[in-house]
Amino acid sequence: MAAAWSSGIGFELRYWDHWLASRGGTDSRLPGAAVSTSDFLRRLNASTPFSFENRLARHVARRPPREVRAQTHFRVLDVGSGPVPGAGYRMTRPGWSMELFASDALAKPYDQLLAKHGVVPPLRVTQLRCEELTERYNEDYFDMVLSVNALDHARDPVECVRQMATVAKPGGLIFVMVHPNEALHADENERGFHNWNLANVDGRLVLHGASLARDVDLQHEVHDLVVRQTCDFGSRVSDKLKLGASATEGSPLHGRLSPTDRFGVHQWDAGGRIMCELHKRWNVSWHASFRGLRREG
Repeated sequence: MAAAWSSGIGFELRYWDHWLASRGGTDSRLPGAAVSTSDFLRRLNASTPFSFENRLARHVARRPPREVRAQTHFRVLDVGSGPVPGAGYRMTRPGWSMELFASDALAKPYDQLLAKHGVVPPLRVTQLRCEELTERYNEDYFDMVLSVNALDHARDPVECVRQMATVAKPGGLIFVMVHPNEALHADENERGFHNWNLANVDGRLVLHGASLARDVDLQHEVHDLVVRQTCDFGSRVSDKLKLGASATEGSPLHGRLSPTDRFGVHQWDAGGRIMCELHKRWNVSWHASFRGLRREG
């Protein structure tokens, strides 16, 4: 899997090289053409509002009133952000403020591209794989951990979600946005970074792919950390089959998935984006002890 992942690095760097050179312009020669010049300007503007402020505010509003009133500053981690974070840098609600952190497995080569094109980002991205977040960040540290169009790039998506949940505060929000079933539609040059398909199955984020013997409900894999999950938009299917009980040999998931059958889906559709919220437990240590579980990551 590491070799397959590495094979996608070249395409990813060419994509961002063109994106920086053209200031966000499109290029029909690249299967994943950049969105527009406006995306470039938005990412480079330190005054760009935080795109997910309303989602975070709804999450905060579910807390007890005393806690809602008490918090006005928020730490946010953007995982797999690319060379320039796209989530935005400031809150718009009166009295609210934020501190944005960003990480990416290719941050160092991205820095070289930024220098090549004379681009100075509002925030430097930290070189870090999503499977290794706790090597850099403290547990229970961020109010919100988000990943946009990046989870399907990971070597090990289950471990990525576990790491995201681990560095989130108790009661914190983990937010994942992905295009459904990227691996099914990936160009040959992209496959190194699109090994995994993700789908919205009855409101749950489910991982499937050729290297898995069965489909994986991501929340179930981290249920000692995450108490609730909601997904909307993107592919939504409800047909279920029972598949094998473990990942295939050679997969990074092999040998450490829960030995239970879960969603097996035979109807996958593409369209829109899947947006999933996972809510970290308030008392993870108590829950792990009560359930006899060992915390990992």
